[in-house]
This record gives sequence, C-alpha cells and structure tokens, in this order.
Amino acid sequence: MRKLSELNQLMKICFIVLGYIFIAAASTLAQDAVTAGQLEAELPTLHFLGYRWFISGDDNGNANVAVSYRKAGEDAWLEAMPLRRVEVAAMEDLRPPDGQGLFAGSIGFLRADTEYEVRLALSDPDGGGSIETIQQRTWKEPVAPRPLTIVHVVPGSGGGIGTENDPFRGLNAAADAARPGDLILVHAGVYPGTISITRTFQVGEPGSWLK
Repeated sequence: MRKLSELNQLMKICFIVLGYIFIAAASTLAQDAVTAGQLEAELPTLHFLGYRWFISGDDNGNANVAVSYRKAGEDAWLEAMPLRRVEVAAMEDLRPPDGQGLFAGSIGFLRADTEYEVRLALSDPDGGGSIETIQQRTWKEPVAPRPLTIVHVVPGSGGGIGTENDPFRGLNAAADAARPGDLILVHAGVYPGTISITRTFQVGEPGSWLK
C-alpha cells in the first residue's frame, strides 16, 4: 500500500510538471508580445496626415498605437485618434505579408501648408512596442497662375486675332498662336475635325518667358 501511495504521488508530480510545460509551450506559440514592423506615411493632403504600421505577434490582440502631434517648433503635444487595427483577411490591396497585422489611421482637420511633428507609440501589455516620430507638411492649396493673356476661340476654320471682339476661328488657329501663360477660352459651339498641337515651349523664369 505504501508503494502504491508513493507511486500516486509521483504521478501527480509528473502531471503538474507536464502542465507547466504545456502552459509554457502555449505561451511561446501564442506570441502575445508585439513586434513593430514597417511604419509607412501616406501622402499628405491639405488637411490630413495618414499612417500605416505593420506588426507581428500580438496574437491576443491587445496592442494599441497612441498618436499625438504638434506644429513644428511648438512644445505642447495634442492627442489624436489612435491608429485602428485593420482586419487584414478582408484586404485585397496593400495587404501585409502573411503573419503580420496592421494598424492604420489619420490625423484630420489640420492647417494647410503647415509643418507637423507626429509621434506614434506602439505598446502592448505583454511586451514589445516602439515609439516613432515623423515630420510632415500638409499640402499647400494650389492656386491657378494668373494668365498673361486671355485668348478667345469660336468655331471656324482660321482667322482672327484672339480678342473677344475678333476671336480665333477654330482650335487649330488658337493652338498655332498660343504662347506660354495664355489662357485659351473656348466658346460654346461645335468644333469639327481634330486638333493638332505641334508647337513646344521652353519656359524661363516667371515674367521672363523664353521665346
């Protein structure tokens, strides 16, 4: 009976040890800690800056990416919406490599033509993470250049000098006479045939066009 009791105790110890081994193995296979991958900045727009951050690990899905920003030269950081986890299985374009996940998001309602410093902090309670800082400038709103001359065109087959009172007749006549900076105003009507533009321009400094 004593030997049987000792054997039962030994078996209990073996099961406990095996349990710890299985738990450790499962923890190793799970890879709950996050590993930062490539961070990509999207092309800026007038009022938005966007980012994509590839990750690996984080099998339990509790990592997050906090985002803050400030104008270049300022001290105080402003909090933005965190990057959101993307369901990569449903992605067709820009899908990350197998085994990687993706966070993505943007900062909105920024000033146009302004330099910003953006800080992205990837963290995970299970370990891993990274803090990256990117400096980007929002686009400047494009402004149409002021035309040197407004050239008027009406349907026809040649003639005219391009003024409102004596417009060019036909698109080819306007194209043959056009110069750098001209704004060609095409009046309503039917313009039959095709247009052939054969002239090329070399543009110098503003206000001093090469002729």
